[in-house]
Amino acid sequence: MVIVHKPADWEVDGLVTEEGGGNHAPLSAFVQSLLPRSKYPLVWDVRHNYGFLHRLDVPSSGLVLGGTSLEGYYWLRLQLDSQRLQREYFVLCQGLAPPSLFEVVARVDVAPEPTQRRSINDSGKPARSLLSILAHIQTSSSQHSMGQTMSIVSIHILTGRRHQIRVHLRHRGHSSVTDARYTCREVLLLPRQMQGLSALQLLQG
Repeated sequence: MVIVHKPADWEVDGLVTEEGGGNHAPLSAFVQSLLPRSKYPLVWDVRHNYGFLHRLDVPSSGLVLGGTSLEGYYWLRLQLDSQRLQREYFVLCQGLAPPSLFEVVARVDVAPEPTQRRSINDSGKPARSLLSILAHIQTSSSQHSMGQTMSIVSIHILTGRRHQIRVHLRHRGHSSVTDARYTCREVLLLPRQMQGLSALQLLQG
């Protein structure tokens, strides 16, 4: 297997093109530059999404897990689908999220095009996210005496809908910071590297 740290503005590419119509640097090209086709044909195979087992939205940065052989790919896929392999994300979002916000269960609609914004809709696919509020942040501002409030949130997704984290956070009134697609223009703009991070945890036993 291979674990790659995806920078912001890179795309975890595959059969489906992410937002921007493929105008972002493809993560597959980086992996292919390290793993030759003759030895690792899977990472050159678009039918298996170049071996990538999950996605990260283009504006986000974090770890992406991939297989380098069909055996490893499907073994990891089994662990991911059975929740043996967990994905945890760390997001800087707007406002002071209350500690009582520990779960979001809301259906995410299926937009006709990958570039379109998702929303919460009763006709959408079931989606569940578990949240843990790690910290509250109060910024200082020369224009506003109170500055801006933000929260650092740890998120464990139990389903893998496209843009699920961004849609669920917006649905609960705490959109991720610097997210042009799901956040209003008036929010504080911070470096993209602070918007979203992810971690992978393999459970023991």
